[in-house]
Amino acid sequence: MTKKVSRRKAGKGEMLPPKRGTGGTTKKNTEAKTHGATRADLELVQRFREGDLGAFDAIFEAYSGPLLGFLTRMCGNPEDAKEGLQDTFLSVFRYLEGFRGEASLKNWIFKIAVTACLKKKRKMQPFPSGEIEGGPGGWAGPEAFTNPLDASRGSPEWKLDPETLVLDDEFRRYIVQGVASMPYIYKVVINLRDFEGFSTQEVSRLLRLKESTVKVRLHRARLYLQDWLKRRLRVSEQGKPGRA
Repeated sequence: MTKKVSRRKAGKGEMLPPKRGTGGTTKKNTEAKTHGATRADLELVQRFREGDLGAFDAIFEAYSGPLLGFLTRMCGNPEDAKEGLQDTFLSVFRYLEGFRGEASLKNWIFKIAVTACLKKKRKMQPFPSGEIEGGPGGWAGPEAFTNPLDASRGSPEWKLDPETLVLDDEFRRYIVQGVASMPYIYKVVINLRDFEGFSTQEVSRLLRLKESTVKVRLHRARLYLQDWLKRRLRVSEQGKPGRA
């Protein structure tokens, strides 16, 4: 014989758990919300739709700095980066009214910038996608690191001095040059993941890649940048005591 269980009423000051399937915030729902636009994002977009150009100014102020850094490392040329920034925000202005909030505003804007970089790369690509120009610090291409584990064994441990990263203008220039010299498929990943702070999952969504592919490309990009910087620093620091 089956007992019939009734849902009792909550007493004063007492809360009952929500009925299954009728309410409450589940873990799945919470996770889904973190990938979409924030309330602040949506408020800015709504202000823009209502004709408030100050909202667009606020968006530009918030994202132009990080975008310029991203584009400089992608292009390797400050003038090209400024042109890319202008093109990106022209597209943002044109399409912002149709922003649906499925991704954060930051992710949406960076997606526009990535697309602009890819279009420019296809127009001006001087080398095959898997190679870069040879010479000092050149790279043989992705086939050099077929297995990420093999690549890590062949790469000696090397740590960057945080003070050097912050204070050394020459070192920052080397980083920009090193990242810009990579094939597009690697530099876009290391730019988004390491320099702009996107998660692996966010990068995979932005670039429409599997997370495993993002991890492999990031690993190869880090190895390349490590080797490139070591070569440049070795040349520039010859004869200077106390610096390797």
